[in-house]
Amino acid sequence: MLDPAGRTARYPEFKPTTTFGWGAYEFTVEDVFGWPERLQGSGFTIVGEPRELPGMDAFIPMQVLGTGREMVYLNQVFNDMANVDLPRAQSITDRIFIVILGTPSRAESCRWYQERLGLEPVDTFELPYAMINDAFGLPADHITALTMVQAGRLPIVEVDDYPAQARPRARHAGMLPPGNALVSLAMRDLDACKVDWIVPPVAREGALYEGRRAGTCLGYAGELIELVEVG
Repeated sequence: MLDPAGRTARYPEFKPTTTFGWGAYEFTVEDVFGWPERLQGSGFTIVGEPRELPGMDAFIPMQVLGTGREMVYLNQVFNDMANVDLPRAQSITDRIFIVILGTPSRAESCRWYQERLGLEPVDTFELPYAMINDAFGLPADHITALTMVQAGRLPIVEVDDYPAQARPRARHAGMLPPGNALVSLAMRDLDACKVDWIVPPVAREGALYEGRRAGTCLGYAGELIELVEVG
């Protein structure tokens, strides 16, 4: 949320990757090692240079912060993973292909997406997660577990265990939280979604919706999820 001068001032204590909720949006890109130079003067702040992840050779990520302190991962994909199809970029900046969720209980969040939205928790990985370790001041070799929640072989949500120091994300009533605020997911049938709506489904016009029904709910970690009916 911005003040009249355009500064993020309402929650000056907000620090990305330390509170529960949406932690990042991941784009698939070309030439990830060329992005640090490409972003000079753009308003984005590089918080993680391109680097290989231990045990994950399917892609090389880097991380940047936008002007609203939203976290964006830029991933160059090279291969699919054993149980996941990863999209190769068809342009220098392609599409969002997965979103990152920080949660007080990875198991409960995975269960929520499985039982409420019909998605499937698949593979779990354990690795030294530099973004989390840096944010919480943890040792570089501290291990974080994360689980891929999918629709078939399509990745949807990466659910990350956050350490005990993490807290719920503060926000003003009726307003979006700071940072990565909301994720919209396409669903075949909103009537089959077993969620407690905070904004019940209604047909909406305009870009993205074009008469489709959409509603909004809260996930287990307090994350805002807009569900758009596309069936």
